Amino acid sequence: MSRQRLKVDIAALQETRLADSGSIKEKDYSFFWQGKAESEVSEHGVGFAVKNTLLNTVDLKCNGSERLLSLRLNTSIGHVTLICSYAHTLSSTPEAKDMFYDNLSSALSEIPTTEQVIILGDLNAGVGSDNSAWDSCIGSFGVGKVKENGQRLLEVCSLHSLCVTNTYFKTKPQHRVSWRHPRSKHLHQLDLIMVRRKCLKFVKLTRSYHSADCDTDHSLVYFILAPVIRAKRDALATYKAKPTQRNLLNLKEARAYAQRTARICANEYWVELSESIQLAAQVGNIRGMYEGIQKALGPSQNKTTPLKSTTGEIITDKCQQMHRWVEHYSELYATTISVSDSALKAIIQLPTMNELDETPTLSELNKAIDNIAARKAPGCDGIPKIF
Repeated sequence: MSRQRLKVDIAALQETRLADSGSIKEKDYSFFWQGKAESEVSEHGVGFAVKNTLLNTVDLKCNGSERLLSLRLNTSIGHVTLICSYAHTLSSTPEAKDMFYDNLSSALSEIPTTEQVIILGDLNAGVGSDNSAWDSCIGSFGVGKVKENGQRLLEVCSLHSLCVTNTYFKTKPQHRVSWRHPRSKHLHQLDLIMVRRKCLKFVKLTRSYHSADCDTDHSLVYFILAPVIRAKRDALATYKAKPTQRNLLNLKEARAYAQRTARICANEYWVELSESIQLAAQVGNIRGMYEGIQKALGPSQNKTTPLKSTTGEIITDKCQQMHRWVEHYSELYATTISVSDSALKAIIQLPTMNELDETPTLSELNKAIDNIAARKAPGCDGIPKIF
C-alpha cells in the first residue's frame, strides 16, 4: 500500500462517508473516523490512519464533526494537535463556508499557543502564488490565484499565526498541485498542510504524490518533519555562524529534544524486542526466541590478550604465536623445582580419614541411589536407577 511504501506514520482522511464515530485496528494501522449520524445521508466524513506503533501516544478528541476531527499526540517535545479538515467546495452557500471556518478558528483557539498544531486535509481553498499581501502565511511557491475559500483560510492563518507549508518548497510544478479539474483539466493546490510559523523550520518537505493509490481524484500530499539529528546539526551550524543568544537557546532546545527522542526510541525498541521474544516463547518458536535473545545481547566478541615475545614485542602471526606457546611451556615444565624440608614441615597435617577406605554398606548404597535424579543417564555399568 502507499502508506507503507512511503512510510507514512499518520494519514488524514476525507470523504470517509462512515456513520457516527468509531475505530478499527488492522495489521499495521488503526483507523479513527467521524461522520454524520446513521440516520442522516452518508456523505462527507473525516478520519485518521495511525501507525500501530504510535497508538500509545494518541489521544483522540470526541467532539469532532463530519468536517473537523482533532487528534492529540503526546510526544517527547510536548503535545502536538493534528486537525483533519474537509472544507466546503465553492458551490456551497456562504453561510456554510463561514460556519466551517468559524469552527476551525474556535478549535484553534482552544489549543495553547505553546503547543504545536498541524492542520491537514482537503481545504478546497486556493491560496494563490502572490505572497505580497500574506507574506506571513504563504511562501513563494504557491499555485494560481487566491480564491474565495482561500481568502477565508488566509484570514484564519493570519489570526492564529499559521503558514501553508505547501507554498514554501521549490518542487516540480506537478508536485505542488493535488487536484485536476475534470472539465477544464486545470491543476489546483487544494489539499493543504499548515503549521505554526515558529515550527516551519522543522518542516523538511511538503509535496504531492500522484502515483499513490488513494482511490480518489485527489493526490496524496506528503508532509515530512525534519529528523531530530538534522535539526540539532542545523541549530549548531546556525549558532557557529551567528553566535547570538537566540541561536543558543534554539541549540539547547534542539539538543534537549534529540535526547528525549533518543530515550523514547530506545525504550520503544527494547519493549518491542522483549514482546517479540515473549511471544516467540509462548507459541513455541524456539528459533525466533533464540534470534531475539541474540539480537538483544548483540554480536559475540572474541577478545584475546595480546601475546608478547620474550623481548616484549606483540606477536600477531599465528605460526609465531604457536612457537611462543611451545617455548613458554617448555621452559615452564623443564624448570627443576626444589622444596626445602622446612617448607614441607610447615604444611598442616590433616587427620587420616580411614572410614573412606571402608566398604560401603547396603543402606549407604540405597541412600545414594535414592538421591539420584529421575531419568539420569546410567553409569559405566549401563544399569539405570529404575532397576
